[in-house]
Amino acid sequence: MKPGVRRERWWVGGLAAAAIAAYAFLTWLGNEDIHSLARMFGISTLNVRMRNANFSNQKMSAFMLAGADLESANFNGADLSRADLTGAYLRYANLTNANLQGAQLRNAVLANASLVGADLTGASLRGAYIVDANLQGAIVTDAQLATARTLRGTVLPDGSTHP
Repeated sequence: MKPGVRRERWWVGGLAAAAIAAYAFLTWLGNEDIHSLARMFGISTLNVRMRNANFSNQKMSAFMLAGADLESANFNGADLSRADLTGAYLRYANLTNANLQGAQLRNAVLANASLVGADLTGASLRGAYIVDANLQGAIVTDAQLATARTLRGTVLPDGSTHP
C-alpha cells in the first residue's frame, strides 16, 4: 500500500471518529438532530436529498438549506425564520403554520406546497415558482407575491385562486 493512501485512510477514519464523538456528545446533551451536528462542523448547507423528511415543529431559525431537495418534506409548525431556502425544491412540501419571517425563498420551487397559515412577513419570494400551492390564511403581502415568477393555480391568502 502506498504511503499516501495510508495517510488518506487515517484522515478519513479520524473524521468519522470525530463525527461519531460529536453525535454522542450532542445525544448526551439531549440534542440528537442532524442540524446541530452540521453546525458543530461548520456546515451551513446540507446539500443532500431530504425528500419526505419530517421537520415538524423544529427550530431551524437562520438555517441554510439553499438548493436542497426537500420534496414532500414536512415543516408543519417549524420555525424557519431567517432561513435561506434560495433555490430549494419544496414541491409538495407541508409548510402549514410555519414561521418563515425574513426567510429567503428566492427562486424556490413551491409547486403544490401547502403554506396554509404560514407567516411570510418580510420573506423574499423573488423569482419563486409557486404553482398550485395553497397560501390560504398565510401572512404575506401582495407586493411580496408580485415578485414571484408565477402564482398559477395557487390559492391566495383570501381564498381566491390565481388564474
